[in-house]
Amino acid sequence: FFRLVATCKMPPQGEAPTTERASKFMFICVLASEILPFMFGYSLGFTSPTFADCTDGENPYAMNCELKMTTAEKSLFGSLINIGALVGALGGGPLIDPLGRKFVLLAASAIYSASWLMIACAPSLPLGATEAGLQVIAMLFVGRLLTGVGIGLTCCTVNIYVSELSPTALRGALGTCFQVGIVVGLLSTYALGIFFKWRALAMIAMAISTVGLLALIFVPESPSWDRQKGRPEAAERTMRRLRSEYNPVPEEESAVDTQDQDDDPNGQSLMEALCSQAALRPLIVAVGLMLVQQFSGINAVMFYCGEILASVFDKATADAAATGVQFLQLLMTIATVPLMDRAGRRPLLLTAGVGMLFSSALLGLYYHLAGGPSAMPKIVAAATLYVYVFFFAVGLGSIPWLIIGEIFPPHVKGACSSVVTATNWSLSFLVTKTLDDMKGLVGYSGVFWTYGSCLAAGLVFVYFYVPETKGKSLEEIQAAFKGQQEYAQDPEETRGLTQFEPSDTE
Repeated sequence: FFRLVATCKMPPQGEAPTTERASKFMFICVLASEILPFMFGYSLGFTSPTFADCTDGENPYAMNCELKMTTAEKSLFGSLINIGALVGALGGGPLIDPLGRKFVLLAASAIYSASWLMIACAPSLPLGATEAGLQVIAMLFVGRLLTGVGIGLTCCTVNIYVSELSPTALRGALGTCFQVGIVVGLLSTYALGIFFKWRALAMIAMAISTVGLLALIFVPESPSWDRQKGRPEAAERTMRRLRSEYNPVPEEESAVDTQDQDDDPNGQSLMEALCSQAALRPLIVAVGLMLVQQFSGINAVMFYCGEILASVFDKATADAAATGVQFLQLLMTIATVPLMDRAGRRPLLLTAGVGMLFSSALLGLYYHLAGGPSAMPKIVAAATLYVYVFFFAVGLGSIPWLIIGEIFPPHVKGACSSVVTATNWSLSFLVTKTLDDMKGLVGYSGVFWTYGSCLAAGLVFVYFYVPETKGKSLEEIQAAFKGQQEYAQDPEETRGLTQFEPSDTE
């Protein structure tokens, strides 16, 4: 995979080659940080095999032979991760700027390790049905909540850290690793769940998160954060390790120093900093992208995935096809790695939005006509499902997270990332919670058409308000949002910057 990423060093034909060359050490640092999104995906997928175990009172491998988890307890166990992620985002994001990116990464790894240890060590001795059951439920629920906190910290920090380590020509490709890690973690849980019970899965997760914790001890702090804290020597030492060819005073370093002086938050409260022109513009873009991602209907499609496939195939084939959906998402996410810094973020977002819009419309039409004389063949729904996931992986899956690490000023990156991540998890909870109510109110067709309408609005937002960040240094992006310099010669790349005039934000 990293060999694929490395191919992105070569710029498209006609563009000047970059002078930045990433070292092997930089790739190792990125790999160490990407263990956290892997744990993110692993945690999301853990409920599937766990629910199979904890509802079987006759199964000697279940958590307790005398215990059965009720429907309400299963629902709470699954939703606790959303609550924990929201807590982690709101509580951990503001720590990124004062304490550093590495500190929060280590904290997230430690929380993952502790949470999975708690889940793995949930008591199984026959202490009596009631007592044993309460102990298991309490440890599982607390462990699950802590896992969510780790996910919140992961979403806030990893993309910022990776973007600040990456050379400009590789930033998009390496930023895509976040989504790749999530999907690989999700698939790993499904695959391991075939062979292992819930406790073994938890022990494997604890071992992987502990390895990640040990690996992160040896990665450096972000050079950008070191410079922001007045440690240019430490930043230069780190840059020499991250680049195989490094100029001690490159243009990028001068731009950062100038920007850090301009962005000095002394005498400014956090709220004033967030409401400044330099922070408010990118905050609107990032929150808007999260709105588009969550209201695109991806949760509805994945929630009804099994039902759609079961209506077309037999159970065994439908299960295999559902796993194939996840593999398709993984393959397409990896396939977009070289495209991220070649085609650019805006074209991929627009392409993904158009493809998902037509897929949503077709799924809605399928359910609208179902049972009538003009009913479509069932295979149409299954094929449309695959097309929908295909286009989601192309753009809306990874780019909104990638953008977080690119567009915010250094001194408010943590706070802005916290706001954006909290928004994402709040919307995820809202969409998931209202899904069944929407289905009862407007039916399957209305659900998919509603999300299709949201995608149409999202396309308008992306076209007019989301700028292109391909090939631009972090300093150029942030300076352009502040209106200090020309961002690009191509009018298409300046969209999203000319829409927010100072008078508008005031």
